[in-house]
Amino acid sequence: MRIQLDYYRVLGLTPQARVDQINQAHSDRIKSLPRREYSEIAIGSRQKLLNVAHTVLADSSQRQVYDAQILPELIQSRNEQAFFIEIDKRDLSGALLILYELGEYDQIISLATATNSSIFNSPDPDLILSSVLAYLELGRENWSQGRYEAAAKSFGLGMNILEKRIGKITEKTTEKADLFPEIHQELQKNLCQLRPYQVLELMSSGLTTAGITLLQELLDERRGIDGKGDDRSGLNIDKFLQFILELRIYMTSSEQEELFETEARRPSLVASYLSVYALIAKGVSQRQPQLISRAKSLLSKISSSQNVYLEEAISTLLLGQVSEATKLLDLSNETEKMASIQLKSKPENDLIKGLYHYTQSWLGTEIYPNFKELIGESVELDSYFSDAKVQAYIDELPNTSSIFSSGTAISIPNPPVAWTTAVPANEEFTKIPNQNIPDLFIPRDNSISRDNPEDIAAVADRPYIPPNTHSDSRLRTRSRERRYKFHPERLILFLVTVIGLVSGSIVLGYAGWNFLTTKESIVQSEPVLKPIIDASIANIKPIEAPNLAKVIDQKVAGEIISSWQKIKAEALGSKYKVKGLEPILTEPLLSEWRSRAENLKNTNSYLEYTIKSALVTEFKAINPNQATALTDISEVRNYFTNGKPEQNDPKTDNYQVEYMLIRKNNKWMISGMNLQPKSNPKPQVKPQP
Repeated sequence: MRIQLDYYRVLGLTPQARVDQINQAHSDRIKSLPRREYSEIAIGSRQKLLNVAHTVLADSSQRQVYDAQILPELIQSRNEQAFFIEIDKRDLSGALLILYELGEYDQIISLATATNSSIFNSPDPDLILSSVLAYLELGRENWSQGRYEAAAKSFGLGMNILEKRIGKITEKTTEKADLFPEIHQELQKNLCQLRPYQVLELMSSGLTTAGITLLQELLDERRGIDGKGDDRSGLNIDKFLQFILELRIYMTSSEQEELFETEARRPSLVASYLSVYALIAKGVSQRQPQLISRAKSLLSKISSSQNVYLEEAISTLLLGQVSEATKLLDLSNETEKMASIQLKSKPENDLIKGLYHYTQSWLGTEIYPNFKELIGESVELDSYFSDAKVQAYIDELPNTSSIFSSGTAISIPNPPVAWTTAVPANEEFTKIPNQNIPDLFIPRDNSISRDNPEDIAAVADRPYIPPNTHSDSRLRTRSRERRYKFHPERLILFLVTVIGLVSGSIVLGYAGWNFLTTKESIVQSEPVLKPIIDASIANIKPIEAPNLAKVIDQKVAGEIISSWQKIKAEALGSKYKVKGLEPILTEPLLSEWRSRAENLKNTNSYLEYTIKSALVTEFKAINPNQATALTDISEVRNYFTNGKPEQNDPKTDNYQVEYMLIRKNNKWMISGMNLQPKSNPKPQVKPQP
């Protein structure tokens, strides 16, 4: 049968190679062992094909005849895949192994499919192995190039081949089949880690329903956004939350409402908070105040553990309950935001006016931009409050006031007592110097009717006195005299209650101390997720553009690649220092290089590198977050097994690699590596780029 190869490519050379290079390349290829899953038959077939290529090219007369056949076509078409070699069908497993080492994954799949009506029916495990590995590598290539759905398809096809093949084995035997378990695990791991990227690609391309379905699978496995389950994606709670925030711009307010309200029932504090955003956005944009009421109810539950008084004040304002909104503002400790509201309330010192303008700005800058249908939409609270349906709904609510806005002036009928005062005609509080008296609220003046326009106008014209600054001691004294009266029976009841509480506290304290001292290890083993969730909620903001403080150029690219060469040498060296891979490689490269180091360790082997040079010859910045760097590498590499070197006099490898660089978390990393052919390469055994 024919294989799309030529003898130069079998040895990893170009037609310009010298005889000494041919001999060295053949020796290196023979000594380089493939994955341990391959059988002795496949390894023997591979060696046979390497020997045939070496025999033809090392003999000057045979090489001359061979070159006369391929060189004219090669020079004219510049297509290395235009030539074929004839092989015995029994050597197919060895040929596929060579193609795998050369990175010809598509050709492996094509050959395996053409040779058998179905890969699943093949009796040759090596054929199955090469096909599955080809799908694994194709998936990794697609992943590194941002084609996540294509990557998932490749991983899935590889899994499918293994699982169907295992099924056929178990049908014929009573023993449990275990075909290439490590590769099966590797495919499964890649599929799991790929799912968040799939969700992002599906949603960003408009396939929102499919994306949400896959996202729901992840959430179920994690048991919620902030759950303790394992979806095997490799994302911790903080990273998963950031992933969720990045998805929001691809979902409508209705889609987010449905998703996050469902998640909030698990329960989930984060999902509840995101539900509030969705309900407020949809409620204002679609003039549905009943959704604002639902948001307010959710905030009331969240407030037991979080300071969400400002958000409660906003939702309360949107329901026309200005008195309650003002009280909630007084409870908020968000200093910067309250300062902004105070600034917007001037010159009248009207807090509701300040909150009104702050809400409009907040909706426009922090809420609307996170919903697909609202991006770029303007926020018009005037239109919201003047809508007939909104007015009708608000009128049915208790403690509401109509809100009218015209330009920058806002008048609120029946103002709440927490920020304005009703002063009797015979009292002149404004003439007495103000003193700060905390927590003093003046009772509502019940003589004023909400239905009387004159009363409303009178209240609106009264001067504003800031909360907690009332200064009349006479009113406080008289209020105390009117309010308090001695009751002996109440004193007795109070003393009995205090004695009971003190006794109970002593008993409970003693029991609690015993529990803590005897169960300390159990308490300490409880995972503390609350601080993480608190921090995550506090940092929920619109997604910002990455910090581009350090713009990449050819020099920076050279520094990154030089660092990589040192890290590579340590990871594949005698100490297998794989921890250094994580800061410089993205997935799936990270898993691939970890696997290489693990395979070396399992076979009691390692590589020793001496990096001579790594020179960036061509650099291209694709965009502020992506770049490529064509690099000439010169290194001395020796392979050790059981502590003994394969070569007493290791040679220098010179090769060229195109590195794909990507900016991630404000740091430049390597996302891909493509080995490039050079015009006069030194002998090499598939260099590790």
